[in-house]
Amino acid sequence: MRILFLIVSLLFFQPSLAAPEVKEGDYFGAKVVDVLPDWFKTTFMDFSEDLEEATDENKHVMIYFHQNGCPYCAKLVEDNFSDEAIIAKLQKDFDVIETNMWGDRDLVDWTGKEFSEKEFSAFMKVQFTPTILF
Repeated sequence: MRILFLIVSLLFFQPSLAAPEVKEGDYFGAKVVDVLPDWFKTTFMDFSEDLEEATDENKHVMIYFHQNGCPYCAKLVEDNFSDEAIIAKLQKDFDVIETNMWGDRDLVDWTGKEFSEKEFSAFMKVQFTPTILF
């Protein structure tokens, strides 16, 4: 009976011995995008001023929310924001402003209210990235 129990136990524990060990705290899928597209609008983060400039050029404002290490943000930048047809359409019709969901830069919204980037993201109820608001 003991031998049977030992054999059955070894059969059940064998798959766990073959599993690769994963270090605690490893984060898979994260990819840092160090450089956002150079065709994004250079801004002083005063959205009322940006909105006025866009309106003068007969454009709309697009706010792109991202965060460091977001694999979906990296995919959007690498695949979509590098596509020539998409770039042409966005540059023709929009001023694109990037905002880091967890960033600390100061900004002023279109009503004159002051926020940090993370406060503005919470105010706009951004919960996931990438998020695009028009």
